[in-house]
Amino acid sequence: MNEPIGANYDVDAHWNQLPERRLWITCCQSLSKDTSILTDNYVVTEPDENRDYKYSIEDENIIAQEYHFNEHYTPLQLLELFKKFLTKRLEDNLPLNKFNLYRHLISECSDWVENDIAYVE
Repeated sequence: MNEPIGANYDVDAHWNQLPERRLWITCCQSLSKDTSILTDNYVVTEPDENRDYKYSIEDENIIAQEYHFNEHYTPLQLLELFKKFLTKRLEDNLPLNKFNLYRHLISECSDWVENDIAYVE
């Protein structure tokens, strides 16, 4: 090759560039949300110097049950609802750009895995 002297050290030179390739990665994200639950599964502490009582959950397994089944959606449940909403909208007579956007959003909502879930009081 007819390269100028020292050109092999030039990272911007076209002969030193690698072709683009699609590589598989794992995207891990952590979400948290402060919220409340309605429960009768708690203990009351003695009042402090201000006569304020503290309340704490008696059984942390109950938090999960009451959080999931009574009042709130998890992020995965929200993704599923969003996918259903968009899928229903695909039946409408949409402009091509919206149709393609909705299909892309549906695919982006797919294949998420819940690796860990914790409920902290």
